[in-house]
Amino acid sequence: MRTGLFTSPHLERFTERIMIDGAPCDDGAVADAWDEIAPFLGIVDAELEAAGDAALTFFEILTVLAFVVAADAPVDVLVLEVGMGGSWDSTNTADGDVAVFAPIDMDHADRLGDTIEEIATVKSGIIKEGAAVVSARQRPEAARVLRAAAAAKNATIAFEGEGFALEEQRLAVGGQQITVQGLAGRYDGEYLPLYGAHQGRNAALAIAAVESLIGGGTQPIPGPIVAEGLAESTSPGRLELVGAAPTVLVDAAHNPHGAHALVAALRESFDFDEWGVVFGVFADKDAVGIMAELAPIAAHVFATSPESERALDADAVADLAEAAEIPVTVHHDLDDAVEAAREWACGIRPACRGDRRLDRPGRCGPHPGRRPGLEGRMERVSEQKAPRVRRRRGAAESLGQIVLVFESIIVFLAGLAVFGLKALPDAVPDWWGIVGGAVVAVAMLVVSGLLRHRWGIVLGWALQVLVALAAFLVPAIGLVAVIFGAMWAYATIKGASLDRRNARLQAQAESANGE
Repeated sequence: MRTGLFTSPHLERFTERIMIDGAPCDDGAVADAWDEIAPFLGIVDAELEAAGDAALTFFEILTVLAFVVAADAPVDVLVLEVGMGGSWDSTNTADGDVAVFAPIDMDHADRLGDTIEEIATVKSGIIKEGAAVVSARQRPEAARVLRAAAAAKNATIAFEGEGFALEEQRLAVGGQQITVQGLAGRYDGEYLPLYGAHQGRNAALAIAAVESLIGGGTQPIPGPIVAEGLAESTSPGRLELVGAAPTVLVDAAHNPHGAHALVAALRESFDFDEWGVVFGVFADKDAVGIMAELAPIAAHVFATSPESERALDADAVADLAEAAEIPVTVHHDLDDAVEAAREWACGIRPACRGDRRLDRPGRCGPHPGRRPGLEGRMERVSEQKAPRVRRRRGAAESLGQIVLVFESIIVFLAGLAVFGLKALPDAVPDWWGIVGGAVVAVAMLVVSGLLRHRWGIVLGWALQVLVALAAFLVPAIGLVAVIFGAMWAYATIKGASLDRRNARLQAQAESANGE
């Protein structure tokens, strides 16, 4: 069974938004899908504008792109994350067999509504006729809305705590061990490599969703499949451990509900009395509510600002921290904020804004008051090297490398053939064939590693010209020159086009609706 996943936003590369079989889709698949839909975008925009409506948004186009990539794969099951709300979101054009609801709380109130009931009403719009609905525990007003919407659509509905539940959750090294009672089966002592009870509840919700899809909630999932699926679970940017000595965690909580879950998980999974918090937020978020949730565990706030036009100014973030009576320093550069937080955690005290001074120094390494025998309270990392960041290769570089590597093999073999057949003119020594072929082949391999630079591409073109000139000595090599010259031209020109398109899409991604 092939699976697809569409989520937003991405952390590093645009293709993370569209996953096929658990991996980001290929650049080529995105390019092919774009070529399929591009001719229709202008037509649709023109029709919308004629009707007095706005043109297609970035997220709407992205949704169509994801549908095409999934259809071309093709996938058997597609998991769609709603961008914002539900009823009028572009993802709701799909016919969902199962509608899944995480806890509904106040978020995007300016667009979804000022009450939990209003927000739940918008979100309930994803329930389709005759579908199965599974939901996390909800506030009473949200639960009433979901039940009514399910009844109106003749859909079944199961809530956490009624149809299924997270029955047990215990700390484990690197995550937790959970026991889940699903809709159809019980899954005991499964390892989940994620921190926080909320992730355990998310796992229970996912299990119930799969049971609803396969077997209509009456057929248990085979144990080995559940074990493998949970053990391979990842949640980048969600309470993600990225460093040790000092311990560094990254979390993308962007509303008070998420911040509350973060604080609870820090208390459950780690044995630290105090945390330094590097905090940046968009201006349209409930920054006051988020800061209030973080206040109980924040010993110091390093106020900063994300690189976005929507970002709240670092000084404004600091004002919120001061209002919550948390020591704070201002850092207009994110890297500076992170470095200052590391120094603070290792006991190097920063100067505090407003002449505040820390009355408790930070510390590097394990908490000195840790009680023995609590393995699993915090993942111990005795040695950690600085993470290596893999450089992402562009399409032009990748395609060009493929062409040059294969061409180097053919050129070397052609040189051997010229030498063996004595195909060179009488005035040219026969050994020129084998030596020339070897030199050019080695040059191609060297240049293939330099294609990330513009001058590397230029050298590649020079090698194509050199092979073409060799045809004046051995006409048969002209065929090699024509074939690989055409392949090189396609690789570099098409690849450059894809790279420009990816860069443009990534630049637009900040404005996508759906965090």
